[in-house]
Parts: sequence; structure tokens; C-alpha cells
Amino acid sequence: MASLNKAKSPAAKKAAPAKKAAPVEDAPVSSKKTVPAKKTVAAKKAPAKKAASARPPKPEWQAPADFKPAFFQFVFTTDDQGLMDPASLTGERIRGRWDNPDAKRYDLSTYDQSTLIGFAARMSAAIWGTNPTRRIPGNTTYTVVLRVNKRSATGALAVRVIGVQHKVEGKKAKWFEDKADPTFRKFRRSARWLSAAFTDVQLPPSRRSKKEEADEE
Repeated sequence: MASLNKAKSPAAKKAAPAKKAAPVEDAPVSSKKTVPAKKTVAAKKAPAKKAASARPPKPEWQAPADFKPAFFQFVFTTDDQGLMDPASLTGERIRGRWDNPDAKRYDLSTYDQSTLIGFAARMSAAIWGTNPTRRIPGNTTYTVVLRVNKRSATGALAVRVIGVQHKVEGKKAKWFEDKADPTFRKFRRSARWLSAAFTDVQLPPSRRSKKEEADEE
């Protein structure tokens, strides 16, 4: 018989039940609303400036081979709309100073029609305006004195407006003295295009005959 004195084996200790993990509490919600971060607005680039366009060169027309500088005088009358009356146009080439009453004058209509017509076309364009109030005054006779030269560097023609006289019927003729006068400015600006009227300008008959004689020798 087994010995009653035999020590009883200690009972196996029951494993303690695993403690439940404490529930994770949600983070406290702030009473303040969360403001979403502002989107970074990219700075608008200023539109690139267009490169300044180069000013177109002034038009040039070459002088004839036998060209000689001279003064020219043109006279015409405007109608009641401020337009040139073609039938009234006359033109003269002056040998010497234009203000010399004894200087010899040559009527362009007798030997140089192309120059006379060329002047009429370009001057008509210069004094024209779609708005009648911007045209030169009508029923007025205008005398335009020009100096036509040749540029030594390029051989191109150059026209300068020496003076413009205006005369209303029954009144005394007057020369424009105020350079800012809008009518006078129209005439002055015409010089830029009038060079084209002299690309085939003819020498006066006496000079032309001498030149032809020299060519024949």
C-alpha cells in the first residue's frame, strides 16, 4: 500500500485568464473644425511683352540718271468737298530761286506730263480724308512750293515742302506760318510720298536739247 505519507503532488495551478486589453479610446474630437490647408495659388505670370516692332524704313525712290535739283511750284483749287479739282492743276519747274521773280519757269504740262500727273495723284491722297471735316478747306486755291533734291549717299530723291499759300476767293492770299496748323501739316507730310512723282522727271527743254547734242558728239 502506498505510503500515505507520500507527499501529494501539488495541483497544477490553473493559468490565469488573459486580461482583456483595454479598449483603445478614440482620440478626443476637437470642438473646432479643422481648417483645410489653403492651396498654394501659383502666381500668375505677367504676359510676356511683345518685342517692339521695328519701324519700317522710309520708302525711297531713285532719281533719274540726268537728275538736277530744282524748285517746283504747283497750284490747284479744291472743290466744295475739299478735293483737288484736276482741271485746275498747274505745275512749273523753276530755274534758280523760287522767290526770284525773274527766274525762268517751265510749264510742266508742255513737256513733263508724267510728273504733273504724279504730283496730282499723291497730293490728292495726302489731302484726302474719309471724314469730310478732316479734309483741307474747300473752295480754296493752294500754291505749293517744293525743293526736289537727290541724296548723295543713296541716290534717292528727297522732297521738301518750302511753303504753302492759300487763297479764298475775294480775300488776300496768305502763306501758312503756323507749322502746327492741321492743313499745313497735311501738306508737309505729303513730302514723304511726293518723291515717287519725280522718278521720271524731265529736264527743261533747253537743257534737254543740250544734253542730247552732247550725247550725239
